[in-house]
This record gives sequence, structure tokens and C-alpha cells, in this order.
Amino acid sequence: MHCCPLTINVDGINMDIKPKVISLGHPRMILGLSWLQEHNPDIDWENGTLQWRQHPWKQK
Repeated sequence: MHCCPLTINVDGINMDIKPKVISLGHPRMILGLSWLQEHNPDIDWENGTLQWRQHPWKQK
């Protein structure tokens, strides 16, 4: 496992992240607890979707 800083685009919004990278066997992304706490999205676990409660650029 290693850390690899990169920029991701989520719903048209660029975010700089420092994910811990591990091999999962095929392309997947796991959003860590720190990312989820920082951005606090609404997650529909049943349908596997994520929506913003507020726009990320309108931080508290």
C-alpha cells in the first residue's frame, strides 16, 4: 500500500486527495472515512449512489 496525491473530479468539482492505494483486482475507488467526514455526502447504500448535501466549495 502507498499514498499517491491526485486530483479527482466528482460531479464537475475537482478535489485534491491523498488516497492510500491498494490492489483491488479491477478499477474501484474506496472513499475513506476522512474524505466522507470532510465532505459529508448523502449516501444511498441500497442503490450505491452519493449526492452532495451542500456544494463542497461552500464549506462550513
